[in-house]
Amino acid sequence: ALRPRPVVGFLELPSTRRLGLDEMHSTEELTDWFDAGDPPVYVGFGSMPVRDPAKMIEAAVTATRRLGRRLLLCTGWNDLPTDPLAGEDIRVVRAVDHDAVFGRCAAIVHHGGAGTTAAAVRSGTPSVICWYGSDQPFWGRELERLGVGSTLPARRLDADRLTDALTHVLAFRSGDATHSAAAQLITGDVALAQAVEHIETTVSSRRVGQSR
Repeated sequence: ALRPRPVVGFLELPSTRRLGLDEMHSTEELTDWFDAGDPPVYVGFGSMPVRDPAKMIEAAVTATRRLGRRLLLCTGWNDLPTDPLAGEDIRVVRAVDHDAVFGRCAAIVHHGGAGTTAAAVRSGTPSVICWYGSDQPFWGRELERLGVGSTLPARRLDADRLTDALTHVLAFRSGDATHSAAAQLITGDVALAQAVEHIETTVSSRRVGQSR
């Protein structure tokens, strides 16, 4: 399983709620681009500050072109220098609905935030987690343990390392591991019920302790 108890599941915001948080690119506008070629590699780091934007873009473009893959680059909260990017094999967006897009990608390169990781696993698409800190390295190790991802620190991201990581995870696409991991995810309803159970158990045990 992705994690045994007492983990109760991921916080999953409906896409209608997420629309208020980010200026999402219309999925309908991307449909023609998706349909025009093979599944792309998604690269995006959400709200994480990219320290060297030029290096990150060079790594993403070089690695995907080496592998003959198209690139869907999501700038997120970063002001990336996307003007030099050109070619039918590259599409640049600010934010997208992960649940609508990830399933159409060949691999997902992201920062390893809990929400993005959950969306990636739900989609059945393998991940390359380039982590910054907090819980992100944990999720990177978890996906590696399950055989559905690879991980490295964002500070070490370059074209060669990204090429190697993508080569590794793209082999997962033909296997069942990603879909098996997705099937093991705790659903929203079950997650809520388990959270309530843990809260009630904790409160009850504290009351018993205080009454002694």
